Amino acid sequence: MLSQRARQHPDALRQYEVVNHRYAIHRDKADFVNHDSQSASASQVEVVAILILTGRFLGFLPEHYAAPLVREGRLRALCPEQIHLSTAFNLILRHNAPRSPMVKAFATALGVDLKTPA
Repeated sequence: MLSQRARQHPDALRQYEVVNHRYAIHRDKADFVNHDSQSASASQVEVVAILILTGRFLGFLPEHYAAPLVREGRLRALCPEQIHLSTAFNLILRHNAPRSPMVKAFATALGVDLKTPA
């Protein structure tokens, strides 16, 4: 169980073990977690969530993934006013190549206008 201080102050979170995403490298994480506490890592968001749900680890999950778990009362955000990470996505395409419906849908989801040159 997290102390009341840990729920309110990001610095207090450094004492807890953290599960880290192998693919999501954020320098900003160092502001909130002790790198020595990152004793677990996973490549898949589902595995990160499972480790967090054990109660042994803290970790970062995408908002869209965590939302149902928060609604169910299984997870809660700690210090959400002070701690927030964003991951940039880049779409790289071959110039003048035909765009499949899947590529067009993915670009739309990312907010990329394929008609506008980069």
